Amino acid sequence: MASDQVKRKLAAILAADIAGYSRLMGADEAGTLARLKEYRRELIEPKNKQYRGRVVKTTGDGILIEFPSVVDAVSGAIDIQQGMQQRNSDFPPEKRIEFRIGVNLGDVIIDGRDLYGDWVNIVARLEGLAEPGGICISQTVLNHTRGKIAFDVEDLGERDLKNIAQCVHVYRIVVDPAKQSTMCCALELDPGYGVVAALAGSCHMDKVLWGHGDDPQFDRKEAVRLAELALRIDDGDPETLAWASLVWSFMVGDCEGSIEMADRAVALNPNSFLAWNTSGWVYRNAGQPDEALRSFERAIRVNPVDPLLHRSVVGTGAAFIELGRFDEAITASKKSLRQNPVYSSAYRCLVSALTHVGRKEEAREAATRLLEVDPAFTISAWLTRSGQTNSKLLIEGLRKAGLPE
Repeated sequence: MASDQVKRKLAAILAADIAGYSRLMGADEAGTLARLKEYRRELIEPKNKQYRGRVVKTTGDGILIEFPSVVDAVSGAIDIQQGMQQRNSDFPPEKRIEFRIGVNLGDVIIDGRDLYGDWVNIVARLEGLAEPGGICISQTVLNHTRGKIAFDVEDLGERDLKNIAQCVHVYRIVVDPAKQSTMCCALELDPGYGVVAALAGSCHMDKVLWGHGDDPQFDRKEAVRLAELALRIDDGDPETLAWASLVWSFMVGDCEGSIEMADRAVALNPNSFLAWNTSGWVYRNAGQPDEALRSFERAIRVNPVDPLLHRSVVGTGAAFIELGRFDEAITASKKSLRQNPVYSSAYRCLVSALTHVGRKEEAREAATRLLEVDPAFTISAWLTRSGQTNSKLLIEGLRKAGLPE
């Protein structure tokens, strides 16, 4: 007799609840609910989107979220607690809404949208060990995040957790709000460090492009302000020029100015992957796919193992689409995805190129995967963030594929 096979997978899980929830509700039910909704809308949901989390379940005072990697889960937990520390600074201790968070990694059982198993139970116990505003993680989580993100821990030792057969080695993450906005701390230490200002500007730009920021207008203005500051400090540094050219291209829409900066960057350092990569995007945004392709291909030759190589590879795919070379665009998009399986830009290129050559079933599969990676994706929102109106064939392919407008 056939039986249903139990589905399992490795998952990074975050569990959070509100410390003293009953007390807070008893003291001010309406005010607590209003603030909690505000925090979820302005902090938790954007961070969940930023780190690609999937909400498994919610309760009145708690939430369980699955992440594609344990690095994402821990990064999201730290960002949430730092953000809550800032928001709570205006309230007396008895009125503060403080989360306790646990993070774990392990094998779970899948049942519909829900997750079960010992590792899910362990994360709930870790959450219970965390102090208000704190994060507790297992030894497994520490092993998988060590060297990938920076945080300090306090060793809480082996713990015998309720209804868990084996002991679990527990660590408490030291959450320090002063460690936020580090590319800005460096600028305060050395106001004459131009490339740091340019990098800070590019971080604000990325928040706009990827939809991660709470206030895109503020981030857009900050990106431009910091890029202008960087150029005033040192407009002869190729890295500064490269980052600033991207800001000018994406945030200002100044094709002529961004091309001038990109050309100067590659002239000053023709062996720079960064300079050639940014040159490719600048020319692509300016509607010059031939020049964009030349720059992207040069970047790949300069450094074929750069950590950002997938961006140049997908850049060639975007250029191939505008040149009508759709089969080459498909090859480039798939190569980019092999390097970064959750890169939404590569899925956009793949969907468009497959649609143009009539491979409808494959295009539908790629579109489904794109919406899994970026559930909030719409064509209009993407165009508003990126301003890529010169990518006519790319946009046409996305529309023909039936992606949300």
